[in-house]
Amino acid sequence: MSNPSLLIKDISVYKLPGFPRGMLPLHDFARHINIIAGPNGSGKSSTARLIRQLLWQQQLGSVHADFMLDISGVQWGIQADNGHYRVLREGQPDTLPSLPAADESKRYLLALHELVGDMDTDLAALLIREASGGYDLPAAQHKLGYDSRTKQRTITEYRQYNEAKIKIAGIENRQKQLTTKADSLQSLFKARNEAAAASNYHDLYTCLIASLNAGDTLNRLQHLLDDYPPQLRILTGQEFDRIVALEGEIQINNRSIETISGEIHRKETRISELNLPEKGISKALLEELHTRVDTLLSIEQKLGSLDIDIAGAELMTAEALEKLASELRNTDIKPLDVSGTVRLAQFMEGAHRLLSEKQYLETTVGQLKKEQQIAAEDPSKIQEGINALLLWYQERSPLDGIPAWALWVLLLLGIITGVATLLLGWLGLITILLMLGFLLYAARGKRADDGEVRKKDFVRTGLREPQQWDIPGVAARLEELNIASQEAKRLNLLAVQLKTQEDALTDLLPRLAKLDEQRDLWLNEIGVIPLLSADELKDYSGLYWFLASLLTWQQCFAQLKALEEQKVLALDQQKNLLSAINVLIKDIAAEVADGATAKGMYRQLQADETERSTLSEAVKQHNVQLEDKKGLGKKLADELAAIYERLELEEGKKEEIWVWNQQLAAFRQLHKDHQDAGTLHSDKNQTLKAHNLFLEIESELDALTLDEAKLKCAAFKQQADKLDELNKQIIEIERDIEHEKEGTAMEDALAIKEASLNGLEQIYLNNLSAMTGDLVVGLLKETYREQNSAGIFGKANQLFSRITNGRYQLTVEESGAPAFRAYDTIYKNWLELSQLSTGTRIQLLLAVRLAFIEMQEQNVKLPILADEILANSDDLRAKEIISALAEISKEGRQVFYFTAQADEIDKWNSF
Repeated sequence: MSNPSLLIKDISVYKLPGFPRGMLPLHDFARHINIIAGPNGSGKSSTARLIRQLLWQQQLGSVHADFMLDISGVQWGIQADNGHYRVLREGQPDTLPSLPAADESKRYLLALHELVGDMDTDLAALLIREASGGYDLPAAQHKLGYDSRTKQRTITEYRQYNEAKIKIAGIENRQKQLTTKADSLQSLFKARNEAAAASNYHDLYTCLIASLNAGDTLNRLQHLLDDYPPQLRILTGQEFDRIVALEGEIQINNRSIETISGEIHRKETRISELNLPEKGISKALLEELHTRVDTLLSIEQKLGSLDIDIAGAELMTAEALEKLASELRNTDIKPLDVSGTVRLAQFMEGAHRLLSEKQYLETTVGQLKKEQQIAAEDPSKIQEGINALLLWYQERSPLDGIPAWALWVLLLLGIITGVATLLLGWLGLITILLMLGFLLYAARGKRADDGEVRKKDFVRTGLREPQQWDIPGVAARLEELNIASQEAKRLNLLAVQLKTQEDALTDLLPRLAKLDEQRDLWLNEIGVIPLLSADELKDYSGLYWFLASLLTWQQCFAQLKALEEQKVLALDQQKNLLSAINVLIKDIAAEVADGATAKGMYRQLQADETERSTLSEAVKQHNVQLEDKKGLGKKLADELAAIYERLELEEGKKEEIWVWNQQLAAFRQLHKDHQDAGTLHSDKNQTLKAHNLFLEIESELDALTLDEAKLKCAAFKQQADKLDELNKQIIEIERDIEHEKEGTAMEDALAIKEASLNGLEQIYLNNLSAMTGDLVVGLLKETYREQNSAGIFGKANQLFSRITNGRYQLTVEESGAPAFRAYDTIYKNWLELSQLSTGTRIQLLLAVRLAFIEMQEQNVKLPILADEILANSDDLRAKEIISALAEISKEGRQVFYFTAQADEIDKWNSF
């Protein structure tokens, strides 16, 4: 029975020497041949090496990888993680089936460089042993001493025999009186030998009887086996259950076919009811309809808006005309020239800007003059007073640790704060108070000075003195002066602004005069407009009002005409679109008269087409399902028929299989008893044939029946039973002779002679055995070589001949070290491995390796890893090598071929 195959399904590499980040995972390997191609350095050889490492658990310290395997349909997994190794069977921890020795794992890697450099002498020795039936016949021959040479007469035993013979002759001459008893003793010896021979024959016939009894038992069991149906020999016991299961699956599958067929009919009926074209409405037509319907709806919506806009424009036009004159009509007024209207509008706009600028300047100048009337003190005196008061602070209350420049900084900050007060109001004033508070806090505890000199300096400024010449009083007066200083600065700024505005007003006067000239020109030009008097025309506001009203009417009237033209255009577009839509739906729907109807029509067509498309797709899917179900039904029916065909039984007669199942256990037990009886019969035959008398009377034994054998066995037993009595008589006679003899010379001489004869007999037998053994060994060598021609050597030779297209044959050199040789059938000469070309040498070793692999496996067939072994073969030999690998894969062995050569991939693809 063939071993199950170990199939590699997936390889996941997370870390590998040379690939610290792992490699891309490889999934779903084929169960026969897998070609792994890639450039050099991509990990092909590493992958091949990894397969050997994980299967034989070798060198896994720096490896992190997972394998998924399949053995006879059972899922296995191998996990290696940096030295940790685990095997899972269906997810549970287990151990792999027994594999060949790890040393033999190299045989599974058919690498080019290894095949070129390896002589495979160990395989040559193995082939020699296999050719001898698995035995080392030369070693056995040497150990058993088998030799064609014999010992010469000069041996010691022969010399001792002659000496004993001479001595006995002398003793016989001296003891003739003992002749009678000696003769009697010889007769007894003869009878004793005959009894011993009878005992030997008794043993022989006892073995014969045992063999015949075992044969009878074997024949009886064979007759019982023959009474059973022959199908029981191939019956597994699962057929009946599988037939019942298949019939159930077929019934369920038929119901599914009926259901799917019904669904197909219902959906096809609905498709017919939709009354659409057989291929439906094209997507392009629906998209065009959608675009045109949306455009139609947009145009109709635009028409509605235009109607509203036209009504509004008519109302606005009427209102604008009413403002000009109630008795005017639209047809009574000629629109103004557009360029003249624009120029007049530009003039009125410029006049408005210029007059507004004049009014602004006059108002600003008046406000600045009004603010200038507020009385203000002299800024220079205010500054002198502030300086005097600050010096009074410095002389009266010097600050420890604060330099004099700090006061000037405070003064500057005070001025800035004053400006802030002017711009920010109370916020600036609060800042001044905080600064003064800081100054008072810093001056606390310091010495005071009378500051009379500084008082006089302040009085000379003419400014109002502080109410009290103390720190709070002086601080309050400083605050007042600071505010007065800022106010004086503000008034100076106002004076500058007033001067600027007055200059701007003066510059404006020439432009006003030019404006009046332009106004007069326009008055001359539009003075003839009806409904306006000359005085009204001289007034800018009246002229502006009339112009604005006239422009308003003109714009309203123009807009009204434009809207009416747009409506006419939209109506034409509506008509054209309706006509185009009706052309598109001529064969699939009724004509439409407006956008709403067209929209409804489009939605209905779209819904119908969507439903038709969905139903059509569903029908397609149902048809696919129907075909699948029919295919499944055929597959199930074929499997059912195959079971009946294998059992040579008419379909439907599964009850007979059930009956056979009931007999199966008894049949198997009987079959086992028959095998045991056969083994026993073989053992008894071997024992019989091993007896030393078997070859002498083999033909006589073959003719005897069991009863005849029993009679002969009884007769020989009766004769053999006399052996003890004969021995007893001989002993008594020898004792009498010994008593009569004066000495023991005769006995001694006879003993020596007997011993010499026995020695010579043993030498004779040894020589005979050695010569016979030598002949047997030679015969065994020839016989085993013929019998084992179909073994590993025969298979290797056959494969080598096929790969080389019949040119070469394989042999093994036995003399000296074992070695392979090739016989060239063309040039009729023998060639050593070193004399062969690289390609032929690879092909020879490949044939031997492949044949050896099958011999060493005991449990599972392991994958072969071939690494670019086509590199040195021509197209014909490459094809033969590929064919050989393909044949191996067909026998259930998975093959991985690694290559970086594109031409090798082409060779595989062309195979």
